[in-house]
Amino acid sequence: MTVTGPSGRTADAAGAAAAALTLACLFWAGNFVTGRAIRGLLAPETLNFLRWLLAAAVFLPFTARGLWRHRRALAGQAGWILGLALTGVVGFQQATYTALTSTAVANAALLLAATPVLILASSALTGRARLGLRQVAAVAVSFLGVSVILGRGDPLAVLRLHLGAGDAWLLVAVSCWTAYTQMLRAAPRTVPADVSLMATMLAALPVLGALAAWRGEAGAAALAALPPAAWAAVGYVGLCAALAAFLLWGYGVRRKGPEAAGLYINLMPVFSAALAWLFLGEAVTAGQAAGAALILVSLWLGRDRPADALRNMP
Repeated sequence: MTVTGPSGRTADAAGAAAAALTLACLFWAGNFVTGRAIRGLLAPETLNFLRWLLAAAVFLPFTARGLWRHRRALAGQAGWILGLALTGVVGFQQATYTALTSTAVANAALLLAATPVLILASSALTGRARLGLRQVAAVAVSFLGVSVILGRGDPLAVLRLHLGAGDAWLLVAVSCWTAYTQMLRAAPRTVPADVSLMATMLAALPVLGALAAWRGEAGAAALAALPPAAWAAVGYVGLCAALAAFLLWGYGVRRKGPEAAGLYINLMPVFSAALAWLFLGEAVTAGQAAGAALILVSLWLGRDRPADALRNMP
């Protein structure tokens, strides 16, 4: 008979969490490329509404019983659910898609690299985490890796990037995502994670629908006129970048904590370069490879210690 001790369980949990966070960032890298590619076909408000409408329609049959079973607990957590909806589903996504209509993907990747910094700072300010040398070094190395990728080997090249109005929206997006990730840590454990996510979607959909209607693109005639490429994009961002990625991210945050999970955000430029090589035939440069190596080093620096893993296990 094989006995699995606490160290084995925590190692398995850490590995599963790392895989979940990595896959979530892969889906989001495709989300950035997709959002930029179809910026002339769909308004940001419409794309965000349709993606979550699709995600909710697919997920509801699997969570309807759970919603009913936990309805009283969800009612008691209405404020928390609404906060998740406004920050993660409405705020972050709306700000990101709005930014991608007027800013380059390189700028977006660079500004999103500030996410681990904000998560770590907010954790320290609220007393939820103490800043250690290892955590600070991990964030610094991760940001350097992003800079090397975007600068094609020259980390100082990012200082010459032009920042515009779209970049201000990205700062809003980063702030929203930091708040969403911190709220996930404070999630009550009385409701299963999938049920909480479904409730978050349902809370966000009226707001998203109102924004799409405000743009005049929520009517049947407007939607029927959308080209196939737009619907294909909605399918990807709805099922992969919304539903699957949010489930995976929530799983990773609950097991690794926001500080360690935040570092994985900087895998997105790595995956973006890989996707461009795979689907667009763009060559992978030495600078991109060096930047990717630095980001992997940062994930090693920010890895769970045994005490951290035990503390973050449900």
